[in-house]
Amino acid sequence: MLVNLIRRLGEHGRTIVTATHELEIVPLIARRVIVLGEERRVLADGQLLEILRDRALLVRANLIHPQRRRSWPLPLEAEEEQQAPSDTAASSL
Repeated sequence: MLVNLIRRLGEHGRTIVTATHELEIVPLIARRVIVLGEERRVLADGQLLEILRDRALLVRANLIHPQRRRSWPLPLEAEEEQQAPSDTAASSL
């Protein structure tokens, strides 16, 4: 699986840049997240939980629907316990 490869490379000190709309994999592969907007400009650059907890940002970046009840499909407490590679960044377009 690609996620496992990205994690292994990160664990071995490699910096990996990925672009995804699949928010479910972001906690598995990244601690730092850069969010790009529709205009291809950086809307946010920060730590994983800081970004994923910002519902307004995720809506503005068109990563979640405004009617969605919560901004993340998994309990955020679970992501806090996961260890993503430290030098991995995930970008969302």
